[in-house]
Amino acid sequence: MNIAIIPARKGSKRIKNKNIKLFNGKPIIAWSIIEAKKTKIFDEIIVTTDCEKIARISKKYGAKVPYFRNKSLSSDRATINEVMNSTVKQLKQHNPKIKFACLIYATAPFLMKKDLIKGFKAIKNNNNLEFVISISKFKSTFYRSLKVKNNKIFPLFKKYISTRTQDLSDLYFDNAQFTFGKVSSWIQKKHPYLSNTSYVYIPSDRVQDIDTKEDWKRAQILLKVLKN
Repeated sequence: MNIAIIPARKGSKRIKNKNIKLFNGKPIIAWSIIEAKKTKIFDEIIVTTDCEKIARISKKYGAKVPYFRNKSLSSDRATINEVMNSTVKQLKQHNPKIKFACLIYATAPFLMKKDLIKGFKAIKNNNNLEFVISISKFKSTFYRSLKVKNNKIFPLFKKYISTRTQDLSDLYFDNAQFTFGKVSSWIQKKHPYLSNTSYVYIPSDRVQDIDTKEDWKRAQILLKVLKN
């Protein structure tokens, strides 16, 4: 059995009601739910939340909200791994047949069914894998990173300042779209970065952080461009 879990708490300091704010005509969480349903690989799509309004909207678009998240897992300090660990444990108690659980982020409007399907096939067909995450490549080399202090710049990686860009390795980041995991790995509180983890590569032009109002506007424009 394969389930999707979408964490969506009500607290959001930088963008009010971020998880259900209208994004190009739909609550942003709806984009994740709808795309997950399109794949037809999930037996259930679960939203874990502490908010009745989020629950109501999630159900409207086809997700289930079997219970509300407790306060300790709804604070700013709660990590996504702690939320997944708790949620998977509860769901596993009611349905021991659950084998895979996919974390899908509530603010992932660029999520595509083909990537989810690719991730599921990867973890399903390789018993050694514990996780499969969606990643993208940094647009500019991270080895050229600078920090600023007292109006001066300092290179983070001094040994690479004279290295040609083409000789530097590509670096990647978790683009916060999804993470497939074995239920056993979530329950053991394993971290995808420190486990036997593979990836699904997503081009960086289909990725956008949505943490500020400026990010939000940029993401709305990008989605319109991609849809056209």
